[in-house]
Amino acid sequence: MTRRSGMTLVEVLVAIFIMGIGLVALLTLFPIGILRIAQSIRDDKCVSCVINAHALAQVHDVRNDIDVVSEMSVPAYAYDPLNPLPDLFVNPYPKDLAGKAMLVDADPFGASYPILADPVGFFSTGGAAQHWVGGAPGFLRRRPVEFTRRGALAPADVLKNVQRNFTLWDDASFDNGDPLAGAAPGTPTILAATVPPTIARNSRFSWAYVFHRPQTQDRSIVDCSVVVFDTRPLGLTGTLTLAEYVYPNVTYFDPVKNTILIEYSSTIVPPVVPPPVRPGNWIMDASPYLSSPTTGSAHAYFYRVVAADDLVIGTRQFARYEVQTPLRGFTTGFTPVIDPTDTSVTPVPSVYQGTAIVFEGIAEVFEKGPVRLP
Repeated sequence: MTRRSGMTLVEVLVAIFIMGIGLVALLTLFPIGILRIAQSIRDDKCVSCVINAHALAQVHDVRNDIDVVSEMSVPAYAYDPLNPLPDLFVNPYPKDLAGKAMLVDADPFGASYPILADPVGFFSTGGAAQHWVGGAPGFLRRRPVEFTRRGALAPADVLKNVQRNFTLWDDASFDNGDPLAGAAPGTPTILAATVPPTIARNSRFSWAYVFHRPQTQDRSIVDCSVVVFDTRPLGLTGTLTLAEYVYPNVTYFDPVKNTILIEYSSTIVPPVVPPPVRPGNWIMDASPYLSSPTTGSAHAYFYRVVAADDLVIGTRQFARYEVQTPLRGFTTGFTPVIDPTDTSVTPVPSVYQGTAIVFEGIAEVFEKGPVRLP
């Protein structure tokens, strides 16, 4: 009888070990693939949002919408109903309710102040207007749009129009099915108390616009950025649960290192809450500046964060963010200051102090640039 040599136990164990390593490496591809698929779906929805938003802005000329530009049309929407403002791009906040001067007018031949056209955020308390981002007057003015109230017979109709025009009506929502009620699995969800019956749709994505005139007096050219939000509350009946953070005078911009520093030291009064920002999130530069001794403006630039860490220098605490694209606009109207993290013996002014705004829930920002409209 011919004898054949077999494999030893050691060889079997080594083979199992090698195969196990290969299987583990192969299995790790599945969750990574799922994450990539989810991100691609999210990116696809964001593109759909910006296509709809840009078309809507052109059809309705939202850049020159009367409610965006002015408070004159609807006193109920005005910050000060007794003194409505004719052109918010020139000055969104000349005086507070006590009569104190807040902002100087924009230079007619220079850049205007930015305006956030955000009906979802504006009506997020069920009709009570939220005029300022983060509840911080004087930094970024929030406005509704006129065409959502055009033909509306009641305030509820305005809110419906906001949802129809500022959210992506995605796939229909489905019930699991209730056999007792005669509904099979996969039956579309029907909104209660709607006549005729309306199928519920997933409106996970919504958007807003940031408008900025390159030349204040020229109303025909307006820069536009479309801000797409993911899972922003859309009930328009409760509070704006996606938080907004404004960081005036504690933000430092370094165009050389391409970093943004936000100080949240415990000694700052009032206390500063560290921003909930991670790589992939967005930070808005909303720094105000004087373009001349008597005129002013403010930035309206969005930056995607690519790296984040914390710094502790003595008793001072900072959140440091590296951004994807170069910092812009820190020339005219800004004076360099000492980098608060520079511990050298003879520090050189190299950064600029300004204001940052952080919106929770931003999925993507698309800069559409200037569009000339009649």
